[in-house]
Amino acid sequence: MKHIKFISTILFILFYIPCWAQYDEFYKVDNNTYVTTTPDTELYELSPYKYDRLKNRPSYLPNMRDLVDVRDCKLKKIKKPQQLRVLRYTNTSKSQDFNAYIVDYKEKIWVLYSCDVQDNTQLKARSAKMLSTKQDLENRRQALSRELDSLVAIYTKESTDSLEYYKKLKTQLPQIRDSVVNVVKAKYQYQRDSIFNNWLKNQTASVRRAASVIRIDETRLDYPNSAGGCDYHLYFTNLTSKTIKYLRWSGQVYNRVNDPAYCEIRGTASCSGYYTGPIAPNNEGWGCWDCIVYNYAADTVKLNSITIDYTDGSHFSLSASDIRALAKAPRTKYVCIIGSEENRAIDAARYSVISDETCEHKIEIWKDRVDQMKYKNFYIYHDKQYDEIYNRLGGIKSEIAKIKSEIERFEKFIKFESY
Repeated sequence: MKHIKFISTILFILFYIPCWAQYDEFYKVDNNTYVTTTPDTELYELSPYKYDRLKNRPSYLPNMRDLVDVRDCKLKKIKKPQQLRVLRYTNTSKSQDFNAYIVDYKEKIWVLYSCDVQDNTQLKARSAKMLSTKQDLENRRQALSRELDSLVAIYTKESTDSLEYYKKLKTQLPQIRDSVVNVVKAKYQYQRDSIFNNWLKNQTASVRRAASVIRIDETRLDYPNSAGGCDYHLYFTNLTSKTIKYLRWSGQVYNRVNDPAYCEIRGTASCSGYYTGPIAPNNEGWGCWDCIVYNYAADTVKLNSITIDYTDGSHFSLSASDIRALAKAPRTKYVCIIGSEENRAIDAARYSVISDETCEHKIEIWKDRVDQMKYKNFYIYHDKQYDEIYNRLGGIKSEIAKIKSEIERFEKFIKFESY
């Protein structure tokens, strides 16, 4: 592949400037080229029309030599040797390269056989040079053909490798997505743990003890329904090695200006609830109590106490100050809140992994390219065919470079080197 530039230069010389056009220089002569005839020389008159056709023959025609048929030409014999000016070299037989001259004699154009010339050194040198150059060009063609075969083999392997990569990747995508999401979650969990531990250091012994027993994940008072009734939700996590049997709580309802919100039916702002387990160690519990208060102005519930009963018969109670402190504690576990920074980070990580549809599309692309490289016949003896092949190879080379870069970045990503 490092010889692409060199090869393209050769291609341009070989194909965009037709090869056989280079032989034209061997047919042309300068105005000072003369030959001396032998006694009783035979000349064959060449009509101006035939000579013009011969001289102006396009170089791209399949003929590789200037060929003259003298069977229909007028014959003239010259008894004495003459020095004649050579206009062009030619041949009268397809089996030879040069065997005659086109000469000027008495303002007419004639064909003169080499056997009627005293010294044919120049003509023989011309023939030898043409044959040597012709062989050199053929050798260059063969070398170029081998180079093309090598390029095709290289690109076939690169295309096959790309195809196999995406086939394998497709089967790994679900696991990759899970791994990426877990890394993001672990990153945020570490941040939360650090923040929580720094907060815990500044708390009283009572709060630190309570924080090792239970985590209050969320408390929420719903908006009033049509009758003014408000539901209350409590989310918590058991942080001990014991199983929670019951959890009892009590509190008071407040409005938005922090005044008690009295129930319009019960006439009190106090409320309480009872949760039945079991809640295993390190598991979450969640309870909802319907219409703990009927008041359209109700906004929040402030807990006054929480009492936990365990299945082993032990108990633990939290005071109002402990509960207030835990309610303000930084969260140490992910809670699904729509639009949270962590949710956005998880979504970004998940969508950074290539989709199944894109992976399938790339598989089809590389299948097609492998088939092209495998089943196409690569002929380099025609300009347009080779040009098309070379452009296709150049396009595949560019795609391979791009794919390698994408694969490198993606491999770093799924190995979490960016975190």
